[in-house]
Amino acid sequence: MSVKRGTKQKKTSKKATGRSSWNERSFQGLAENVSDGIYFINPDGYFRYVNKVVSERSGIPQERYPSLHFLDVIDPDYRELAKKNFENVLKGEDGNPYELRFKDMNGQVRIVEVRSRPVRDGRKIIGICGISREITKRKLAEESLHQSEARYRAVVEDQAELICRYLPDCTLTFVNNAYCHYFGKARDELIGQKFQTLITGQERKMMGERLAALTPEKPTAMHEQRALAAGDEVRWQQWVTRALFDEKGTIKELQAVGRDITMQKIAEEALKASEVRLAKLVKERTVELESKSKMLEELNIALKVLLRRSGDERTEMEDRFTSNIKSLILPYVEKIKSGALDTHQKSCLGVIESNLNEIISPFVRRMRHCNFTPRELTVASLIKDGKTTKEIAEILGVGTHAIDSHRNRIRKKTGLTARKSNLQSHLRSLE
Repeated sequence: MSVKRGTKQKKTSKKATGRSSWNERSFQGLAENVSDGIYFINPDGYFRYVNKVVSERSGIPQERYPSLHFLDVIDPDYRELAKKNFENVLKGEDGNPYELRFKDMNGQVRIVEVRSRPVRDGRKIIGICGISREITKRKLAEESLHQSEARYRAVVEDQAELICRYLPDCTLTFVNNAYCHYFGKARDELIGQKFQTLITGQERKMMGERLAALTPEKPTAMHEQRALAAGDEVRWQQWVTRALFDEKGTIKELQAVGRDITMQKIAEEALKASEVRLAKLVKERTVELESKSKMLEELNIALKVLLRRSGDERTEMEDRFTSNIKSLILPYVEKIKSGALDTHQKSCLGVIESNLNEIISPFVRRMRHCNFTPRELTVASLIKDGKTTKEIAEILGVGTHAIDSHRNRIRKKTGLTARKSNLQSHLRSLE
């Protein structure tokens, strides 16, 4: 029996060994053709097997792994985590998925997600089996995204402008620090609340129209509104809103950037009020000027009438004066001339008669407009009659140089500046 039993046991052992070899060869054949890393580690922590993915990923040949402890290939920062997981699995627990980092032979950082579980021979745990999936690209992309989000958030939080995001029903999903400070509320008080409570009633009615106007073709719009800032103070804001659409063209969220324009609005209203006052003042001034202009026109007409009347009166006076000389004085001059007179008396009487005739002549009246003195009028009249400088000097009893001075002033006052022009002919042309 014992021999038979031994023989049977021997036969059984050979069958089990054959099955074990076949199973191991089949497993290795399968493990070498998967895209994930697969490994076995014995209870002492040394590798019993790694597939080619693990080898290629690390740059360490497969045949070297049996001489390596699993902690030798792990980044020091992750060794405590890996060690704890290894110990838990050896106790019979299925390991929780965790991430590890290591450097390959080229010094490049690799990130893998590891899942492991115990390997049993009956009830005895003889090691652990693990699968490692490389997630380097995904993790680096996530980290880059997190960094970008952090930078974006830092920029947004440091902006002086008010920045918020909200759903189509106006429920706030994000607000920056400036937004919180402006409305005097904590972030937790604002997130999840509808922002209609922050704007005036008139603006609430217009909000629906503004959102309805946004389309995928025109996703942005600018508008001004009145809002209730901290302390319920009504202030003016300017907002630029961008709608974010889904693939069906439906608004899924909106982002808005705003700034306070209260001072600008106050300045605009002050400018409008100033323009109104200025327009009113200009109108009043125009009416006043038109009234004064009309008054001046009337005054000008009155002056023209007065001057015309004055001119008529002066003409009438001159005519009366001329008539009196002709009728009352010249006849007596004629009587005197018929009497016994010496040569000098006759000469003087001739001058008197000549002057009287000149006074009543149009020439003399025209000469008065040239502002001639009485002596210049006398000299001009004698020159017109053809008297020489010497003859005029004898008649007036003065020197010839005095007559030359009078002649020069007469030429200047009558506008006769050319020396070659004949004064006598010019004076005669004025008759």
